[in-house]
Amino acid sequence: MNLSGKSVAPLFNFHKCEPGDLIVVYDELDLKPTSFRLKLGGGAGGHNGIKSIDQSIGAASDPSKGAYHRVRMGIGHPRALGLQIQPVDYVLQQFSDRELEGLDPLMDKAAEAIEMIIAGDALKAMTKFNQVSE
Repeated sequence: MNLSGKSVAPLFNFHKCEPGDLIVVYDELDLKPTSFRLKLGGGAGGHNGIKSIDQSIGAASDPSKGAYHRVRMGIGHPRALGLQIQPVDYVLQQFSDRELEGLDPLMDKAAEAIEMIIAGDALKAMTKFNQVSE
């Protein structure tokens, strides 16, 4: 994931994509586990994979090129979850049984949101799925 741009850029360029054609799904420490948020553009927020994509397609050096879609999948921060583990180790560990139970409904919602983005309804998808739920 940390070097995703090396895979994304050749395909992006070969197919003559615009940033708005790209949808990146990635893990997000700053969101609660089994939650997700949709976003268009923005900074990397310390995520090395997003930094790599930004650098590889030129988004970081030239924001005027536009923004790509992001589906930020919440995994929670170990500190916020009361865990004594470094984030780098946390993101590489196996899901717990409880987390696994929440993945199917999460993936169903994320897939619906992505279908809406592909259909050109990104704002509608953000309105529908970026609601705060407890």
